[in-house]
Amino acid sequence: MNKLFRLLLVMTVLIGSVYYLYTETEAFDEFSTEEIPQNFEEEGAKILETLDPLTEAETYENLYSRLKQELEMISYYLPFGDKANPMTQADYNGEIQTVDREEELVAKINQKREEESLEEFEQLDELTVAARTKSSDMVDNDYVSLESEEYGGTKELMDRFGIPYHSVAGSISAGEEGVDEVFEELMSKDFSDYVVNENYTHVGVGYEEGGEYGHYWTVYFIEHQPEENIQSFEKEVFHLVNERREEHGLEPLKYDFELANVAREKSRDMRDSEYFAHESPNYGPPHEMINQFDIPNSGSAENIAAGQRTPEEVMEGWMNSDGHRANILHEDLTHIGVGYTQGGPYRTYWTQMFVRR
Repeated sequence: MNKLFRLLLVMTVLIGSVYYLYTETEAFDEFSTEEIPQNFEEEGAKILETLDPLTEAETYENLYSRLKQELEMISYYLPFGDKANPMTQADYNGEIQTVDREEELVAKINQKREEESLEEFEQLDELTVAARTKSSDMVDNDYVSLESEEYGGTKELMDRFGIPYHSVAGSISAGEEGVDEVFEELMSKDFSDYVVNENYTHVGVGYEEGGEYGHYWTVYFIEHQPEENIQSFEKEVFHLVNERREEHGLEPLKYDFELANVAREKSRDMRDSEYFAHESPNYGPPHEMINQFDIPNSGSAENIAAGQRTPEEVMEGWMNSDGHRANILHEDLTHIGVGYTQGGPYRTYWTQMFVRR
């Protein structure tokens, strides 16, 4: 009996989180504890310590993926609000079928890319959640359009979910239940170009049942550089700078990681405050910002850029500009830090900060 209680307790804690994230119903401060044992938190903590930790990026679909095998043939109650709301086996099966349909469509899309000798699309949790949100919004508000009164257009929805991208495309459909039919419809539209576009890297699929047409699908494609590429892009810019200096007989610059943190903050500041200028509304001009972060120097310079996709592209732009080129090839400068970030109106932001020591 004790083992059964412990199992149900874990499932209640974990699946409660899943249900809350997915349905966005009651807030946790309305959680009823009338029928929960006194040692609920203590027992739950002990059991949860034996499970693999969940990362911040893991959301509804990750949790279901991890719990799918353990929860076959189980029904349970979730104590939200003043009384328990039952989530039956049918409810659970419906959620699993939703995920399965989405994954099946992703698999068909990637099969097509494989046939075209292209890399498979990766899946981004936030992009999948955005697609599901869009499909749910169409069901709840009885419309079929890429424009939403609540979320705006595709770009606005990406920004609202904090999804960094260079390019984005969205496709919606309503009425088709089968994955094969949805895929055929997708390939018959202009969006077939996005399915087999080598520049697009990620796909997100969202399915929702209900509403006037019964079945609603949203597919988003984005061109997105994963987090691990950010630092590699920064390092590549550094190497390209020293290659150009070597071509002109100059000493290579040394990389300063603290200065790189300032450069990265400048790129993020431009993105978050939606400006593109050397003078920041939050930190002032470059030399003041560098001094605020206690970077030792006897002189400084800055290059910024926005919208370029690769280190080669941004370096080409800087080298074709007299002022930026002069900073890169300045013989008195000794150290450099590079900061790159994604998102915002220009999608990419680049900063080079130079100091003399």
